[in-house]
Amino acid sequence: IHGVFGNVHTSERVGLPFGIQEGEGRLTYADGDLRLENFGATYVSPSGAHGRIEASTALAFDRAGLHLDLSIRGRGLEGSTEDLRHLLPPDIVESIVEKFLPAGTFDFDLSVSQRPGMHEKVVAQLRMRDGQFNYAGTLDKLTGKRFGFSYPVERCSGSFSIETHVATPHGPADVIEIKDLRGFNQVSRPQAGGPEDVAVEAHGRVVTYEGPPGEEPEDLDIAIEVRDLPID
Repeated sequence: IHGVFGNVHTSERVGLPFGIQEGEGRLTYADGDLRLENFGATYVSPSGAHGRIEASTALAFDRAGLHLDLSIRGRGLEGSTEDLRHLLPPDIVESIVEKFLPAGTFDFDLSVSQRPGMHEKVVAQLRMRDGQFNYAGTLDKLTGKRFGFSYPVERCSGSFSIETHVATPHGPADVIEIKDLRGFNQVSRPQAGGPEDVAVEAHGRVVTYEGPPGEEPEDLDIAIEVRDLPID
């Protein structure tokens, strides 16, 4: 399958920002129920990298509205940060991609569900096999700037996960978890006999509660461990 579809990021009729080749699956429709089952294809990123994706979709239409269940999984996908911006839904792009600028080789699992009168529910996990990231920080909607820190980490493994509209004692929230993240930062000026790489490990979670634009309360609990860090 390779053609022209609606672009979820711009709502315009433009070509897909990535290619899907050698697609096979089963599409059925009966009594307002549309299903795509056992779909598998080769994903081709704008940079020409390949990976394997699988998907299933169920759409049901009735008087109450739309019922949607979508699941997508990818294995061994290679991509740049820009590739991930095109591949993943906008909520995941803002919550993970724009904050951490990941790139490399990934596995991912994504599920989206929607019911009439309820918020769209997104659950996603992005696992790094051999990646890199640099924490750009959360977007301040009042200034349009991100407040992070530049410390690029390479040869990374670990995972990011997100779940939207999670019920908490303080109200609905989006929850991001970082698990077993490990990578290395190259020492810019290594000393004789000293380390050339600094090991970096991180884990934790970020909880963002619903609120007015630019004023969403956020709980941040991230632990970062660095070994053999030279300081001059």
